[in-house]
Amino acid sequence: MGSNIITVPVRLETYKDTLLYILGGKAKITVISNKTNHSFDFKLWKIANLHYKVYVKYAIYPKPTKKNPNPVPKFRGKCIGYIKGTKWFPRPDDTFQKAKVAWRWVWYALMRHTMPHKCCIYHHSTCRKCGLPIKAMKSMVAGIGPCCSAAERAKEGK
Repeated sequence: MGSNIITVPVRLETYKDTLLYILGGKAKITVISNKTNHSFDFKLWKIANLHYKVYVKYAIYPKPTKKNPNPVPKFRGKCIGYIKGTKWFPRPDDTFQKAKVAWRWVWYALMRHTMPHKCCIYHHSTCRKCGLPIKAMKSMVAGIGPCCSAAERAKEGK
């Protein structure tokens, strides 16, 4: 039987921690506006050195039927743009404009070495390198699992 692991949202407090987590390769973050309480779930996927795809998570709500009056929403991801180096390039389509604006706002604040002051950013207790769930509290705070952390330290030691 597979075990259900519950991930705990961990708030990222500094821009350095946030950038380190986001640029890890398989980051999943939630950005929540302090003003409107709107939230966006973003996933960043590393495709090359300093080159990332940015996805937004959205829900598809099926129509209720007699057999299933309360259907469960299905979640999907849509690429909304790319990061190349320090630049953000949104996709030119007209979909997910609010998510693109929210991401641009967060990204450019981080590039100015500040945290966006009107929102909170959380990661989902998953490793920034491999994307697997993290169980240990020390690893949750760091945003990287113990195996990936050891590999990262060994790589830095060379």
